[in-house]
Amino acid sequence: NVVLNIPTGTGKTLVAVMLLDALKQDNKLALFAVSGRALVAQQASYLRTHSREGLAVYGFGCEDQCDSPNPNVVVGTAEALRGAMDAGRILAEQVHVVVLDEAHYAVGSHPYMQLLAALRQGRCR
Repeated sequence: NVVLNIPTGTGKTLVAVMLLDALKQDNKLALFAVSGRALVAQQASYLRTHSREGLAVYGFGCEDQCDSPNPNVVVGTAEALRGAMDAGRILAEQVHVVVLDEAHYAVGSHPYMQLLAALRQGRCR
């Protein structure tokens, strides 16, 4: 587990892109959880634009289009990602890395914590 704590505007999201590029695997998913629906398209676009490995990115729950029928990265709110797991659209065993944008929210019963608990428990349909 890694927590990157650096000041605003110094490249945390770029570091996340580099990590996702380095860990890109066929038949595996990376989840990129954001704190609000407005950030889904923004972060999905950023990942696509800055990936050097051609990550196929899907913005979950917005009008964003998937680069490929088999994305490497799914961007969504924690609630949407957990809902997709509960519905069997994302299987815990498919997920090999999780990025939490604004990770300082991951405390108590925040949806980030609920998503992580579901992944730890392998909860899926």
